[in-house]
Amino acid sequence: RTAPFAGFMTFDATSGESCIVKRDRSNTPLQALTVMNDEAYLEASKELARRLMKEAATDESRARRLLRLCLIRPVKDTEIQAVTSFVNYQKSRLNKGDLNAESIVGKGNRDKELAAWAMTARAVLNIDETITKE
Repeated sequence: RTAPFAGFMTFDATSGESCIVKRDRSNTPLQALTVMNDEAYLEASKELARRLMKEAATDESRARRLLRLCLIRPVKDTEIQAVTSFVNYQKSRLNKGDLNAESIVGKGNRDKELAAWAMTARAVLNIDETITKE
């Protein structure tokens, strides 16, 4: 109970024994590794992808929705183009067999579209602006 949560310490939070108005802000490789590999973020990216699949029909509308949800600001057309390019690259990797959709979205699920969007959501969750909201 007295040990601080490792995820909080990675992102410059206090131990919980004190309250601060503003925490230090850093950008470290350990933070990027946490967002890319921690089970909580992997689950969040899969659920975000499922939400995108339900709420939007086209890649462009999904990209717009993803960025809007994560960045909480109006998005630029160049950002939408970058996300759609990234998701198309992931789809091509899945179609060629470089990646396995089942290992990305869960055992028994081979939905390549969902897997591509889960990987894209994972990348967007790793953007500094998504993490810090500043």
